[in-house]
Amino acid sequence: MKPFLITGANGGLGYATAKQLAITSKYPTYPKAAAIYIREQFGSLDILVYNGGIDRSSDPNATLRDTYRAVFETNIFGVVVVTDAFLPLLRASKYSDRRISDVTSGLGQIGIAYSPTSEYNAKIWELPAY
Repeated sequence: MKPFLITGANGGLGYATAKQLAITSKYPTYPKAAAIYIREQFGSLDILVYNGGIDRSSDPNATLRDTYRAVFETNIFGVVVVTDAFLPLLRASKYSDRRISDVTSGLGQIGIAYSPTSEYNAKIWELPAY
């Protein structure tokens, strides 16, 4: 059993992946202090999957500035905080194929997000902060 962590597993692809892995691998559900838990239980981390992200503020009354701040805090600083917490555990791994994996969407690709013919056009979805 290889220890791994998936961020953003409360919905969508992350949830489906975590659910499938839990069914097939019998992994425990990690508490908020995931890095401490993983260090104490396994001593290292073999795979880190960045799946957490938002496309807008959860506050429906947020200003444009607040929306950009919320997206940036989650999608940029969130990755930095998670990396900082888990990089020592990844470095401690003896697994030869240890890795960090990023999950994104078509809107995460600037060329697609601003293409007027793309179904993922940010203007169509009104998600300029994403």
